Amino acid sequence: MWGWAGRSGARHEGVRVEVAGVVLEGGVVDRDPWNDRPMQRPGRLLATALLLVTACRGGSWSGDACERAELETAAAELWRAEAAWTPEGGTIPDPTPVSARALWKGCPSLPVGLRAYVDVMTEHPTPPWERDGRPMPEHAVDEFDAILPGHAAVHGKVVMEDPATAAIMEALCPGAPAIAEALGELPGHERSAALFDRCDLGRHGLLSRDEVIALEGQFPVIFAYAIARWLQEEGGASPEVAHVLARALAMSSRFLPVVPRSGQRLAVGTAAVEPLHRPNEITIHVGPDTIEIAERKLVDLDGGAAPDHAITSGLIGPLDDALAEEGNQLRQLAPEQALRLAIIGDRSLDGPTLATIVSTARKAGFAVIDAVIVIPDGPRKLGRVPLSRGEQAIVAAITVSLDRSATRIACGDAEPRELAAGETLRAAIDGCAAGPGGTLRLSAGPGVALQRVIDAAIAARDAGVEVYFAATDPG
Repeated sequence: MWGWAGRSGARHEGVRVEVAGVVLEGGVVDRDPWNDRPMQRPGRLLATALLLVTACRGGSWSGDACERAELETAAAELWRAEAAWTPEGGTIPDPTPVSARALWKGCPSLPVGLRAYVDVMTEHPTPPWERDGRPMPEHAVDEFDAILPGHAAVHGKVVMEDPATAAIMEALCPGAPAIAEALGELPGHERSAALFDRCDLGRHGLLSRDEVIALEGQFPVIFAYAIARWLQEEGGASPEVAHVLARALAMSSRFLPVVPRSGQRLAVGTAAVEPLHRPNEITIHVGPDTIEIAERKLVDLDGGAAPDHAITSGLIGPLDDALAEEGNQLRQLAPEQALRLAIIGDRSLDGPTLATIVSTARKAGFAVIDAVIVIPDGPRKLGRVPLSRGEQAIVAAITVSLDRSATRIACGDAEPRELAAGETLRAAIDGCAAGPGGTLRLSAGPGVALQRVIDAAIAARDAGVEVYFAATDPG
């Protein structure tokens, strides 16, 4: 199998850039190893430069294999979007469609193997008849054809059977197919890192080694390197434009199992950049209106809360049934591995409903339960926060309870107390002296928003304390 790639390179401060007779100064660049030209980091400087280039040229022009203005306009749009994005919005960037449309339209001679990569990395809308469970109409309209016209022509293509693509791959990493074959038995993130090292892909300056590992997915990032190389050698693109377009393809979340659905706004926090896909794991989407597994609606929510009729004996019945079914399937595939659950929750979700979901998952045998959040760093801007480890209730060294107006903490058997004015929960946890490896029972009452639960779980995690999130009643 193919694996990953990565970024490194010499940084140079205080760069003077001249584009179309206009001088711009400042910024940070990398030196591109293919031609020793400076590459601007994504930012406002080059976004402005690209807009000036397009304006001075007075429209599209060519002379190479691509329409440069098409590529430069897309790159400028991507840079502006990156500069404007903040995690507080609760959504993640989606740069792939902008890059895909520009490459598809602006580079008609892009090798078929690389066109197939562009197509496969771009999200295809689910046809309406499929969404509704109807058979495909006789004269069905392909909605995606409006995004990538004629894309069906590359379906089923084996990218490495395209001689032009194979030649680029060989130049990127001599003997890459044999290397990938030798690494095929490694777990995905290890395979990605090993291919990055064996092929010395860090010299190309596209992605860092950590990004490559975090971008683990079902389609290899090394093809993004091939896109970047072809754009510079054949397409007439500058290194900075080639890299921002190729990175946008690599950032695709099409095959990532842990990704918010349209309309969700997640809680925000900090987390280590790590592979978001884990073995023996399923994902559920919660909110703003429903609880779903694999696009199958289980429960309607009302204002972020599960209705009373859906809850029996502290469990959400339809979710309990679905998780039991999914868990049984996972056990058959990997009986020796713990069951994992990733909860992608809208920030409208209330604390008690989240606690009921976690309890339902524990009852179904899921020992590792995480909440997915938006983070400021990392290639896909997604991270995890632990909510539960282990199926059984714990004897906690610390108890933290959240209600509408206060946060209370109890160390051991001591009486709970409210946090003092200006006191942080992290400081209070440290004051309990549970030490690394201690345990904390976290609960949330009615009206407590998801963000407060996440903030408390992060404080515990950062203190080295293991969290057990449960209903308000510890019984």
